[in-house]
Amino acid sequence: MKRLIFVIMFLLSGAFALDAQTQKNPVANEDGTVTFTLYAPKAVTVKLAGNVFPQCFYNASKEEWTETAQVDMVETGNGVWTYTTAPLDPDMYLYHFIVNGTPMPDPQNFQQVRDTDEWQNYFIFSKEKGDFGDQISNATIPHGSVSHVWYDSKLAGMARRMTVYTPAGYSATSGTRYPVFYLLHGSGNDEDTWAEQARAIQTFDRMIAAGECKPMIVVMTNGHLYRDAAPGAGSILLDKPVCEMEDCFMDVVNYVEKNYRVRKDKASRAIAGLSMGGGHTFRITLKYPDMFGYIGLFSAGVRVKDFEDPEFQKSVERLAAAKPYLYHIQIGENDFLYDINKDYRNYLDSKGFDYSYKETHGGHVWRNWRHYLPEFCQKLF
Repeated sequence: MKRLIFVIMFLLSGAFALDAQTQKNPVANEDGTVTFTLYAPKAVTVKLAGNVFPQCFYNASKEEWTETAQVDMVETGNGVWTYTTAPLDPDMYLYHFIVNGTPMPDPQNFQQVRDTDEWQNYFIFSKEKGDFGDQISNATIPHGSVSHVWYDSKLAGMARRMTVYTPAGYSATSGTRYPVFYLLHGSGNDEDTWAEQARAIQTFDRMIAAGECKPMIVVMTNGHLYRDAAPGAGSILLDKPVCEMEDCFMDVVNYVEKNYRVRKDKASRAIAGLSMGGGHTFRITLKYPDMFGYIGLFSAGVRVKDFEDPEFQKSVERLAAAKPYLYHIQIGENDFLYDINKDYRNYLDSKGFDYSYKETHGGHVWRNWRHYLPEFCQKLF
């Protein structure tokens, strides 16, 4: 059953302090824990579900790593149920309640984050200025602009939607041209998800304002070729895709380079993606080896079963000969795609392919990719 779950975000303005204009629930405590409450006088059982627990990375009963877990809340009298977490690390956290077995939103909170067609409550936790929670929070700094743009995809046979970020100060009539970063999503996502789940817009604004990365245009595509846009934004839903993302991707590049003030050389183009989007990045860069100077594979769904295929080998050789400035692979040590990424790295090693690699804790989760993004952006252009 699809969950219709509304959302709360609270921002910490000081050590464990919440923004007084938005904070109702949950509440941050002085020791770094967070307390959730729910008034449910007729409830028999109430659970808190989300990624606010240590076991959100590892589910022992299922022997798998996951983004979410759940725990029983305690009825403390007068129909009020509570739960207090262990101390949290600075980050963004998602949650919802389960009352008598039925998922429900937090009625004391009003903001929301969406992953495809599911909604979750969320909050951002920060301990001190400059930590990761603070870095992905809203700030009084110069802001870029975000547009939902429709472009014609000839091979797909439809108009398609993408999200485009332009940095503060961008003007279509100025003489300044910018590098462009193509950022691709995973299989359960769409063109809105990097902005919503990873706080990508806040990340770009902050890093550019702080001089931690170059001002750039960021293009967040929809990688599902069976639909034209995110749920609720489009009108086309096909039984199966009519083409592959790597075959249609030049429609995106051509539109961007025609309609935005971007530099059109390899040194000014970057591409990265997570999971399915990492697989798209993998195949797009093999298809167009001279196009991108900076390439990032985050928990990538690479296809390496054809190591012995001569065409695959030639594609890798062409990409190696093109000498990208950065070919970066990053994945969690317990990601379900870890082994296939290891096989791919072993293959690259056997061919003397120059790449960088970073391994992190955890699995196939946004808690990882949210951190990978700013790390990668610091290396661009």
